[in-house]
Amino acid sequence: MREFFTPSAEDVVWARERTHDRPSRVLALLVMLKSAARLGRVPKLGEIPEVVVAHVRDQARLAAGTVPEADSERSEERYRSAVRDRLELKQKPGEARAVAEAAMRAAAPVKAHTADLVNVALEELVRQKERLELPAFSTLDRMAARIRSGVETSQCEAIVARMSDAARERVAGMLEVVEGEYQSLFAWIKQPARRATWSRFMAHAERMERVDGLGDAVFWVGKTPSAKVAALAEQARCCRWAR
Repeated sequence: MREFFTPSAEDVVWARERTHDRPSRVLALLVMLKSAARLGRVPKLGEIPEVVVAHVRDQARLAAGTVPEADSERSEERYRSAVRDRLELKQKPGEARAVAEAAMRAAAPVKAHTADLVNVALEELVRQKERLELPAFSTLDRMAARIRSGVETSQCEAIVARMSDAARERVAGMLEVVEGEYQSLFAWIKQPARRATWSRFMAHAERMERVDGLGDAVFWVGKTPSAKVAALAEQARCCRWAR
């Protein structure tokens, strides 16, 4: 908090000059400034946590009851523009989203998680010659989820396309519970390993034999990056729709 949200003496003077030294407006401008410096985008006043407000209020030596306020939405937008000018942030949301999406699409085939794609996008935005104001995290998160879903769908379709009709039928049959059994082959195969004993070793050998009997999984996977294979395997392991 001290490192990232403490306003400098110059910050306080700047805020006082632009708000005619009205305490609630000074506080509003300062919390927006310090939040934007940390986030890479200018948040609305309602988004700023009280702990940040309290710290900035104390450091700017404002009265304890002071709350960050703007006269109107128009005034708040004017404050945001002032913050962008001070931090040299360019408000070009369309361009920022385009940069983020291009970076995500380039990384999606090898990145396993949406958080990885968000980080890739943020790194690329920060590297831009022109300092673009960052999109909201929720925007990047939705974009990453959509791109990841599309890439994984394409990768799964490619895997299925490399399988023969008989192999697809065998794999689909893993989800069925055979008469006399209490669970599907899929549920049986994905059970976690337990403490090693001879009987469990034999059971594991049987499990591997049945898996190998499904077909040439190495060929099916093809050149799918190992990180994506591991991510898809984890999704399969967590599935509860086949028992």
